Order: sequence, then C-alpha cells, then structure tokens
Amino acid sequence: MKKKEWLPALDLMEEATHVLRESPAAVIFPYYFGSVPFILGLLYFVADMSRSAFAEERVFPSSAVLAVLFLWMKCWQTIFTNRLHSHFAGDAIEPLTLRRFFRILLVQTILQPSGLILVPVSAIIVIPFAWVYAFYQNATFLGDGKDVEISRVVKDSWTQAKIWPGQNQVFLMLLSLVGGIAFLDLIILVLALPQLIQSLLGFETIFTISGWAVFNTTLLCVVLGLTYLCLDPLVKTCYVLRCFYGRAMTTGDDLRIKLKRFYSAKKITAAILCFLFLTGSGAVALADTKEAVPAKKLDESISKVISKPEYQWRLPRVPGTEIGDKGMIGKFIARTIEYIARFFRWLGSLYFRLIDWIRRHWRFQPPTEEGGPAGKGEFRFILILSGIVLLVLVFFLWRAWKSRKNRPSAIQAVPVAAVPDLRSEDVVADQLPEDEWLTLARKLFEEGDIRLALRALFMGSLVFLGHRQWISIARFKANREYRLELIRRAHEHVDLQQTFSENIRIFERVWYGKHEATRDVYQNFLNNLDRMKALVQE
Repeated sequence: MKKKEWLPALDLMEEATHVLRESPAAVIFPYYFGSVPFILGLLYFVADMSRSAFAEERVFPSSAVLAVLFLWMKCWQTIFTNRLHSHFAGDAIEPLTLRRFFRILLVQTILQPSGLILVPVSAIIVIPFAWVYAFYQNATFLGDGKDVEISRVVKDSWTQAKIWPGQNQVFLMLLSLVGGIAFLDLIILVLALPQLIQSLLGFETIFTISGWAVFNTTLLCVVLGLTYLCLDPLVKTCYVLRCFYGRAMTTGDDLRIKLKRFYSAKKITAAILCFLFLTGSGAVALADTKEAVPAKKLDESISKVISKPEYQWRLPRVPGTEIGDKGMIGKFIARTIEYIARFFRWLGSLYFRLIDWIRRHWRFQPPTEEGGPAGKGEFRFILILSGIVLLVLVFFLWRAWKSRKNRPSAIQAVPVAAVPDLRSEDVVADQLPEDEWLTLARKLFEEGDIRLALRALFMGSLVFLGHRQWISIARFKANREYRLELIRRAHEHVDLQQTFSENIRIFERVWYGKHEATRDVYQNFLNNLDRMKALVQE
C-alpha cells in the first residue's frame, strides 16, 4: 500500500463490520467479558451517588471499585483487539497466559487513565480530538503486553494516529451520526417495551402508569451504556484495521495475507477439480447406461415448460392482440369487456364439461349406432338437474331477502358509568365527572357513611381543579404532589391554595388517621369546597 493511499472512511466501516460479523465467539467474548461489568458498575455508581443518603460515605470505596473495573475493561478490550487482528490476518489465536495478562494490565494501567481527562478536554477544544481519540484507541490495540517499554507503545500509537487524518475525521463524523441513530433506536425500544409487556402479559410498571417516568437520568444512562456496548466493538475494529494498514506500508503484511488467502483458495479449487475429475468418469459411465429419452416425449416436456407464464413474459406480443388507439379510458373499457367475456366463456366451458362428464358416467339410454345425440332419458336428467340448481338458487335468494327484511333495527347502547369502589386505593378522581362525585357524596352522607362521602367530596374537588388545568390527575400522585402542583400553577390564588390545603388535612385525618368522620367535619369540607368555587369565580 502506498503512503498516500488510504481507504475511505465509509469503506473502512463496511470492512470493519464484515470482519466483526465473521469473527467467532472466542474473539467477541473477551470484549463483553470485560466491558459489561464496568458498565453495570458505572450505572450503579451514578444511581448510588445521586440518590443514596450515604453517598458521601461510599464515594471513596465505590470510586476505587469503579477504577478497578475500568482497568479490567481496558485489559480485556486489548485481548479482544489482538484476537480480532489474528483472526483477520489468518493467524492462530495465541493462548492467554497469566504473565501476558499482567503485562497487558501494566501497560493499560499506565496509559489509559490519562485518557479520562485528555479525551474530554480535546473534545471541548474540538481540533485535536481526532488525534487524541485515535491515540488511545491505538494504545488499546498496540499495548498487547509483547513489549512493556511504554515509550515504544506511545510512539507507535501516536505514529498510527497521525496517519490519514482525513479518514479519521470523516470516520468520527460518521460514528457520531450512527451513534445518534442507535441512541434514538434504543430510546424508542425502551419506550415501547413497557407498553408491549402490558399488552401481552398484563403487567403494570411505573413506566405504563406514568409516561414521564421514562425520562429520568438513570434510564438515560442505561441507554447510553447500551449504545456504547453496541458501537464500541465496531470502533475498536476500525482502529485495528487502521493500525494494520498503517504498519503494512512498511511491513507488507497486507500482501502476505492476500497471498495466504490466494494459496488457500487455490488449494480448495484444486481439491474440487480433483473430486470432479475422479467422479466425472463414473457419472459419464452412469449416464451412458441410461436409456435415451424419446424425442417426442422430450419435445412435449419442453413445450409444456416454456408455456408457463414465468417463461413467457419476455416473448414478443402476438400480432392482432393490441387494442387500437382508443385512449386510456377506451383501452380500460375494452379490456374490462374482454375479461368479462372470458369469464362467461369459462363458465360456458365449465358447464359443457359438466354435461360431458354426466354423459360419460350416467347414460340413461345408450347412444345410437350412428353416433347421434343422447337419448331422451339423458336429456330429461339434464333438465331435472338444471331445475334443482335453479330451485336451490331461488331458495337462497329468498332466504337472503327474508333475513334482510326481518333484521332487527340496531339498538344504540347507552354507556352506564360504573360506580367506583371508594374503599379501594386504586380509585382515580377522573373516573367520574365532578357533579357525579358530589351526587355520590350526598347519597353516602344520607346513608350514614360519612367517611366514604368525605372521600367522594375530595375526588370531586380534584376534578374541579383538574378541569381548570391547575393540577393533572394521575393514579400514582400523592396529595402532597397535588398541593405543590397547585401552588406552582395557581401561585396568584393564595386563598385557594390555603383552602385546598385545609381540605387535604381534613381528609387525611379522617381517611388515614383516627379522627372520627362527623357531620361537622363533612360540612366543614363542603364549605371549603364551595369557598374554592367562589374564589375561582371572583
């Protein structure tokens, strides 16, 4: 490969995808064996540090474990890239010894931690990002433990990072585009999966109860981790190919691999030719012993095959079958009439074939010696059969007409709203309108069940506020969330906020506490509700 020649970035990604798809499980397994524990540890670290009350106490041991998992990941990624290179070059995969593992761990421990600082800083500066990113990807491949001299690994990695900068820049832009698409695909999958589980298995999750629960930092970190696990093997493969082609300019390894593949293909071709040569004489001898096919039978078989529609579409049109210049509508009408005529001709031929079949199988009177027409018995049978068919047709038409005439008129169903069970904690305020909640509360109050009547009044007050867009009713919301939402949306109505907060206290004392539900408590809640409506009208 000449020094100025370089593979286009899109072709590089295509070749890397092909190499990755052809790689066996022994090549792919080390990558995920090292990367999955780090991604899981990182997700746990982010969730624990952002939500746990003991985050300050756990930050140091958690960070130490995360650092160990990071070095573990980099070590196994190096093993993955070297096995990938051996598979691509057609060489045998070297067995992993404990000594080489620790040498890889030593090199990666010295080089990779600095990338956690330099790669983000170079991304902010933008211009040196491609070279810095390529350097650390090359170091993952070249720091394979065969050479523990760090300066040589750094020199080789930087030399390969400077080769073909245009290809590197375009590749990173394409990688950003592919990564964005993969991230969106995984987000859509995460959004659709809870709904699919609910529709197929009937399981309710927090994501089906609240659509906004999907948009949280933990879930976004999970999607980012999955995106990394999907794309990073492709990235590693691309930089392995860049290093391979870069070093091939001085070592000629690309020519060696081509020659090896050529000789392998040549051996396979020679084996196939030998097999055909050895078995060809026997096949010829076997063919000579078979009887020749008659020419007439062979012509009939050929005519039958070429008359099939799949072999006639390229034949020239038969003269005389074209419809004259009648325009688009005229041609359509002519074709329609032609197809209708063909259909009736087919029905006529079907009828005559039926008559011929009846004549062959049910001969009521033998035919005359002169070969004349059938006897009177046969003709009578045909008339009787036609009459039966006609009667059956008339019967079915009569039944259809009668069933249509006696069809009952459609009765419009009036939906009846089901009365919610106020004793259940699954009751939601938007199950009934406001006036029906108030009617239910009066009914329960008259029956003496003041506790349930008070809950019906509370549900009606939630619907009252929900209709004015001051709160959004949801099954998973607590009363405190409703109060905070009202304060946020109706911040100018201070009296309304205080009255609603007073009703929440009355309801929670009776429903969740041990306060007795008396008529005075019910009347106090109802007065507050009327006051809320009056404050809104002012």
